[in-house]
Amino acid sequence: VLLIAWGLDLLIGRRSMLGAVVSLVLIAGVISGSVVLLNRMDSARLPLAETVAEPLEDVTFASFTLDPAIGNMQISSLSDSTQLFEAQIPSRAERWTDYSITTTSGRAAVQLGLRGSISFPGIWGANPDWDWDVLLTDKIPLQLDVNMGVGRVELDLTDLLLEEVQVDLGVGEAVVRMPQQGRVSVEVDSGIGQT
Repeated sequence: VLLIAWGLDLLIGRRSMLGAVVSLVLIAGVISGSVVLLNRMDSARLPLAETVAEPLEDVTFASFTLDPAIGNMQISSLSDSTQLFEAQIPSRAERWTDYSITTTSGRAAVQLGLRGSISFPGIWGANPDWDWDVLLTDKIPLQLDVNMGVGRVELDLTDLLLEEVQVDLGVGEAVVRMPQQGRVSVEVDSGIGQT
């Protein structure tokens, strides 16, 4: 918008007094039109349900690929439940949330995260939280792959039957709580931050 305004000023505004007035009106129209368009696009988005869940049923093994891209993700156990998992999706994730589950012969593959462009906090002062709260069943063996671009990942593995965990974190912090006994392979790959 600023480049368009600058171009209008160069083409029309500097030629005469009438050109300056016309240029000013056109620039004001472009800026106000873009503000109206942004507000309409923001209000037209329909947010997904904030909770995603799947029943455990006949699943005997599950692999989870969680790709939130940005935010704070907490992962812990879902006890005394018939669900495979429950996830609280940030309300601002809206239409960018990507969710799929494939089940074959008792093995489930779950993918949950963001795709495409992300709507960051708006220019008008909105400051939404990007908190992902994922609860996994503690009844079957699991494999977990978390890909976080920027943010914090907190894994509480103390009550989960995890065989393998992989965390790929670009910038941020990873906190992993291990079970007191058993064997689990955990790999944390962090670019900038702390583990």
